Amino acid sequence: MKRQVITEAIVRRADRDKQPLQVREGAIITPAARDAINDFGVTLKIAGEPTRQVPAVPRFRLIGFGYVLDQKDISPWVAELFDDLGIEYRNHGQNTGDDILAQTAQICKQIQDGAYWRGVILDTDGIAISVLANKYSGIRSALISSPDMALIGRKTVDINLLVLAGAHLVARPSDR
Repeated sequence: MKRQVITEAIVRRADRDKQPLQVREGAIITPAARDAINDFGVTLKIAGEPTRQVPAVPRFRLIGFGYVLDQKDISPWVAELFDDLGIEYRNHGQNTGDDILAQTAQICKQIQDGAYWRGVILDTDGIAISVLANKYSGIRSALISSPDMALIGRKTVDINLLVLAGAHLVARPSDR
């Protein structure tokens, strides 16, 4: 018998329809589906077991944030953005040169250990950081240049470390 695969889309459909999610024993649940089950508190109905409600957890969990830019300190702007979005984060601060590699390693290890749910790193170009991060087991990093790319990366490969190229970010109108 083929194993059932539970995807995020299936979980979202069960949440939208307010129906228990029917899961066969031994089913494969993708990481994005697991997050959606937790985020929405979907009721699971596993074959041969009683129905159980999975308690919803906060939509945003702790993320790690670090950056290296030759420009001004952007942490107040990032803090304001994360606070406005209700995202709990830990700021690893501004680094230069080789320090950003050590900071990337630290954030990757925190994600691996489950201390961070996700990570965000701003680098001047982002290339080396995204390559380095992907060498860590369980880290799925991508160099992102738009919100659409972030969404696609999250849905297709469950990105858990977002790398942004600071040299290509557009300033907010108030910063111009």
